[in-house]
Amino acid sequence: MNSLRRRLQLQQQRLGSGDFIRFEHLLNPDALTIGFARRFATYKRAPLIFRQLKNIVKLVHDKQRPIQFVFAGKAHPRDDEGKRFIQQIIELSKRSELADYLVFVENYDIHVARQMVSAATSG
Repeated sequence: MNSLRRRLQLQQQRLGSGDFIRFEHLLNPDALTIGFARRFATYKRAPLIFRQLKNIVKLVHDKQRPIQFVFAGKAHPRDDEGKRFIQQIIELSKRSELADYLVFVENYDIHVARQMVSAATSG
């Protein structure tokens, strides 16, 4: 989890102050972390969980049972719909009631995948 946090801090520095990533609640070691780290393809339907946005917002704001989401991945260069899925997740992570509970880790590669698997299995 610490290596993902460091990666996100570097990502924030690169993005500048206009795209601030909030760290108050992000990557809370006591929260249930739901992760998605894979190819963003239409049939994998990554943003499907957010169709019931009101319910998800209610769940993440439950102080007794905190939940957070970590997404990482890439779309095929010619998969415009997969790219739109990534854009939807990033937009939700910045401009919604999920901003403190949802993050998209950029530059997905085997190292990010290993970090996410390690964080998921060590908790």
